[in-house]
Amino acid sequence: MHIKELQLIGFKSFQEKTTLRLSSGMNAVIGPNGCGKSNIIDALRWVLGEQSFSLLRCSRNEDLIFSGTDSIPAKNYADVRLVLSDDELKHNGSEIELRRRYFRSGESEYFLNRQPCRLKDIQEVFLGSGIGTKAYSIFDLRQMREIIAGNIRKMFEEAATLAKYQDSKADCQRKLELTEADLTRLDDIIAERERVVRSLRRQAGRLRSYQRLKEKEKGFRLFELKAEFDSTGRELERVEKDVAMLEQAEAHRLTEISGLEKELQQHRGRLRQEHSLKDELAETARKAQQKQTKLESQVLLSKQRAQFLKQDADRARKERCELEKGVAVLEQTFNRALESLSKENSGHQELEKALEFAQEQTRRAEKKLHELRRHEQTARESFQNLLEQQHDTRQNVAHFEAVAQNQADAIERFRSETEELGQRISQARDDLTETRQRIVELISAIKNEQERLNGLKLRFASLEEERRQLHQDLSKARDRRNRLEKKLAVLNRTSSLDECRKILGKTILGRISKFLDVDKGWEKACEAALQPVMDFLVTDREPSLEQLTKLIREGPENGCGLVGASKEEPGTPGDFPNDKAIIGRLGDYVKLKDTAPQVVRNIVNSFIVVSDEVEIERLAKIYPDWSFLTKRGCARFADGRFVIGARQGKLREKSEEHKNSVKLLAALSAKEKDTEKRLVEIDRLVEDSKENLSELEQQKASLNARQELFAAKKAELERDMERVRAELNRTASDKHRTIEKLTAERKKLEGLTENVKNQTRVVKKAGEQRKEQEHEAKTKLEEAAQQLANLNEQRHKVSQIETETSYTKQTIEERKHRIAELEKAMNKAEEDSKQIEKETAMLAPQIRKARQEVADAEAKIRQLGIADLAIVEEQLEKKLTEMRHAREQNQNILMEQRLKKHELKQRQAAIVQEAAAEQATDIAQFEPEETTDVTESLAGVRRRLGALGKVNPLAQEEYEQEKQDLERLNTQRNDVVSARENLLQTMTEIDRHAREQFLDTYQKVRAEFKNVFRQMFLEGEADLVLVDEKRPLESEIAIVARPGGKNPKRLEQLSDGEKALLAVSLLFAFYRVKPAPFCFLDEVDAPLDDANVGRFAEYLKSISNTTQVVIITHNRLTVQRANALFGVTAQQPGISKLVSVSLADYRTGNA
Repeated sequence: MHIKELQLIGFKSFQEKTTLRLSSGMNAVIGPNGCGKSNIIDALRWVLGEQSFSLLRCSRNEDLIFSGTDSIPAKNYADVRLVLSDDELKHNGSEIELRRRYFRSGESEYFLNRQPCRLKDIQEVFLGSGIGTKAYSIFDLRQMREIIAGNIRKMFEEAATLAKYQDSKADCQRKLELTEADLTRLDDIIAERERVVRSLRRQAGRLRSYQRLKEKEKGFRLFELKAEFDSTGRELERVEKDVAMLEQAEAHRLTEISGLEKELQQHRGRLRQEHSLKDELAETARKAQQKQTKLESQVLLSKQRAQFLKQDADRARKERCELEKGVAVLEQTFNRALESLSKENSGHQELEKALEFAQEQTRRAEKKLHELRRHEQTARESFQNLLEQQHDTRQNVAHFEAVAQNQADAIERFRSETEELGQRISQARDDLTETRQRIVELISAIKNEQERLNGLKLRFASLEEERRQLHQDLSKARDRRNRLEKKLAVLNRTSSLDECRKILGKTILGRISKFLDVDKGWEKACEAALQPVMDFLVTDREPSLEQLTKLIREGPENGCGLVGASKEEPGTPGDFPNDKAIIGRLGDYVKLKDTAPQVVRNIVNSFIVVSDEVEIERLAKIYPDWSFLTKRGCARFADGRFVIGARQGKLREKSEEHKNSVKLLAALSAKEKDTEKRLVEIDRLVEDSKENLSELEQQKASLNARQELFAAKKAELERDMERVRAELNRTASDKHRTIEKLTAERKKLEGLTENVKNQTRVVKKAGEQRKEQEHEAKTKLEEAAQQLANLNEQRHKVSQIETETSYTKQTIEERKHRIAELEKAMNKAEEDSKQIEKETAMLAPQIRKARQEVADAEAKIRQLGIADLAIVEEQLEKKLTEMRHAREQNQNILMEQRLKKHELKQRQAAIVQEAAAEQATDIAQFEPEETTDVTESLAGVRRRLGALGKVNPLAQEEYEQEKQDLERLNTQRNDVVSARENLLQTMTEIDRHAREQFLDTYQKVRAEFKNVFRQMFLEGEADLVLVDEKRPLESEIAIVARPGGKNPKRLEQLSDGEKALLAVSLLFAFYRVKPAPFCFLDEVDAPLDDANVGRFAEYLKSISNTTQVVIITHNRLTVQRANALFGVTAQQPGISKLVSVSLADYRTGNA
């Protein structure tokens, strides 16, 4: 799989449609800084679904859209399209097209093969392929810093394709949580349903009881209906009589009420006529009273107006007199003011001359004072300059003193640091020595453990050989046993034991040979003596007739012999013979067990052992009642029978040989099992030894790392010691120079202090001269001010007199004008007063006439009889109301009786209908029997029904339905429990597979990282270490790197070039183990020198054979190895342009 095409429209600085058609090999992107090269990688991240603003180098989504320039407007959307080509993609065709679009309005769209989709759909397509926002297919300086910081676990998870395991486990976890929730919910529902089922079961029982009681009630109901029908008929007759009587009374009351209403209507007509006349008279009286009131008001107003005019005239007259007196006084005052004004004008001219002289004296004094002040100011400025110099010098002195003190403190601090560093170096040396001693001890322990391991391996090999030999011996013994069993099967003439045991059962104790213990060498003799009964079977009792019949019919084909354990043979014949040829009794060489049958004992005791066969014939003639035999197995019985025991001896021999073979086989098997146990134990010891050896090796590696750490720490502390000593010497030298500067500044301060004292005296003298002149100028100024004050006072008097004169003249004129106005007002008031008196005299007759009209109307109203008519009307209305109320009560009673009559008829009809419908009986014709017992029974049934209370009529159906639902829920719960167990087992399997996959990837990447590191650095070594080996899926992964000639404690101590080379080494290791379809690199070769860039470019070129490479670079050596070259420029600020060149075609053309 490789990128065929990447298209950008309106994305960041790419305003126009820009298409990158990439080569399947190595592609290089070049251009000046800031032209928009990295925006190409941002576009690739974005179209693959990246959501992080920090990785996309923006603060919000709108920043991804081209924002425009001064001459080009902004775009409304950003669009990136990615086309991937791969012939192996069967389900999606040979190409995959991804597209992502974002609008300024906030809408976002994803497309997969030109079909709308979700981000999750895109992520699922590339799951485990090394493509994605979290994969290592896009690599820049940020990821390089992450590697140096040790954050490489995500790369391992991507290489090990743990994402699908993690997603599956997360999915299982979510399903498990949902399953647990479902189980809890089902338990709650089941508990509630069980409670409901129990309740419905009780309700169904009550319903059945209710139905039985209702059936009983129905049987007794007919008698009750007949009683109700009869009582209802009697009540209906009584109500009909009451209704007829009430209707008659209603007609009589209606006639009386009609007569009263007519009489009341006539009386109300007369009363309305009287009220109408009264209203007319009242209106006449009201109008006359209004006219009287109006006239009296006019008279009152005229009198008041006349009184007011008289008062105004008196006031005007009084005011005129007062104004005339005031005018005379003001004229006298005006004349006196004119005389004073003439006098004040002459004094004013004299004061102006004196003021001019005083002002001239003041100006001279101020001029001299100004010169003295300027001299004093000059002296003060010089004094101030000296003070500033003195202050600056003092500050310098204080500064140098502080610097000297700081330097002294620094020297003291450096000395204490030197002592502390000395102690730390000593401690580091002790730690280093201790670590080296522990390493030596571990080396010795490793050597001992190795020797022990080698010894165990030798013992294991020896036991393995011994086991192999035992296995061979065991095989031979088994073969021998099998051969002997075959021979025994041929020698045995019968299998009577098993066949007889089937018939006689547990009564069979075994063969005769079971009870014998024969000395070695006497087997043939024993078999010859016991030949008649050797194959007999011993029973604990005699067989029954039925068993004998069955033995005859179903027993062994060769027959069988039986001997009872209690059967006794005759004793030994006579005394024991005395002859030199007799060796002894057979019983001396054949021992009988305690459980042996008596017959066997008799036979053994009856045989005499002789030296050879010749003696048998001789002794038989001498002792005919005895039986004789030789050791070689030749036996002669007392009845003349001879038995040769060769065959039986061979059988015995083979039997013994078989027993020995079985024993040997058992011994060899036991020995083999023991050897197996010893081998397992030694193998366990070997494994323990290997584990101990591995643990010791790890401890040694840890101690070696610790030794290197302590050595590096010691070297760093020694460098710190040298640095502190250098700082101490430099600070001491600086302190010496500071003290010299301090001495010079102190001398300068002493000279400035003396100058300040001299200048202080000069300033003081100038100040005294200034003060004397200020006093003189002040005196002159006060004199001039006094003259000016006198002049101003004189001017004020003149102005005041002029003002008073003008005011007095104006006041006289105003008062004379007021006197004339008052004269006119008095004359007019007198005329108006006379006119008002005349009008008042004319209104008096009209007022008297109006009063007479009011009195006449009131007298006529009093003569009317409205009150008596009202009393009669009230009495009639009261009587009529009482009659209507009585009629209304009668009507209510009548209505109630009619309603009761109607209800009784309906009740009677309902009883008839119920009896006809439910009992199929005409209740009117029904003649009941004695109902005493029935009534009591019905009452009992109803009491029981009342005790049952309300009954659910659907209880039985609901119970059956709820019961089925409960069974269904229990089935569901069992299914959920099973699903939970399956999920837990699945999660366990997922963890196991993920662990195996991760460890396999880790080991492979670790091995490749070591190889790539050596190729990139040429010398040195590097490794990857799991911090927590017990939990690899959660453990961090540390990088240990030691370039040639260096042993850094932390990766941050490496140079930038070494960091970059270390990061790309790890990246290339991942590509060696799990190559991604493509690799985008953003200026990762920037920190490298030419030599390292060459190796980096060569390695990059080598992996481009299997992985498409796109690198943003500024290095010429990297560009030279590219198949295609893309140049990015910025013709205008903020707008990127793309130029592409196929270097492969270019090289072919030049060739």
